[in-house]
Amino acid sequence: MRRAALLLVGHGASADARAGQSLRAAASALRTRGVFREVRIGFWKGRPRLDLAVARARSPIVLIVPWLFSDGWFFRRVIPQALGLCGRVAQREGRLFLLADPVGVHPDMAKAVLRAAAFACRSARGVSPPRAQTTLIVVGHGTNRDGSSATAVRAAVAELRRRDQWAQVLPAYLDQEPSARRALHRVRAPYAVVVPFFAGDGPHSRRDLPRLMGLMPRDALRPPPNPIRWRKRLLVWRARALGTGPWMPRIVLDQARKA
Repeated sequence: MRRAALLLVGHGASADARAGQSLRAAASALRTRGVFREVRIGFWKGRPRLDLAVARARSPIVLIVPWLFSDGWFFRRVIPQALGLCGRVAQREGRLFLLADPVGVHPDMAKAVLRAAAFACRSARGVSPPRAQTTLIVVGHGTNRDGSSATAVRAAVAELRRRDQWAQVLPAYLDQEPSARRALHRVRAPYAVVVPFFAGDGPHSRRDLPRLMGLMPRDALRPPPNPIRWRKRLLVWRARALGTGPWMPRIVLDQARKA
């Protein structure tokens, strides 16, 4: 891969620069490893734009890894159109372009959920909840417009249920059922850990999710520290978004190798 450029592409958010911080951090970590000839980033919303990122890549091979946590409409339609690709493999202007699977569908994402949950509990003061008495809630974005947008969360939840370590493992979504709004109502255990299956600590993770779940007052700027008492009957720990974890550069590298 030393002849190849790695191009990390993300959704981005024009109104919130922090939405791309996790992608930038992963790109920086991968540059220091020296595996690729060059490492570049591009955003659908934000800067640098996708088309400019492609134009700046000078390597004969460009490995495109989507910084996405599902393989839904955005991966299958928006990114190929924005990059001028017709399929997963394309040749243009003497260069070979290879589109990899999104980071969120990597088989190790279930392990990443476990690590994120463990870190959230360890970093909080006070009680550390035993897994056998704790419900693990994995929250993705989801959308009723594309059923495949929920498959990555479902796969991670299925793997975690097979391990049989938690009182419950529940999926939840911002924009489809089962809704994150009712997720804590389904908890039967005395403790719960919420892991955002998101690319970074953007508005969805910092604001929308805790408000939807009743973990953050609408007039508050940020959620209270862990653990959070919910309706006097449940202690809840809230993890950071999966895309902020130190495991992400390795997952990006693995997806690039498989492209």
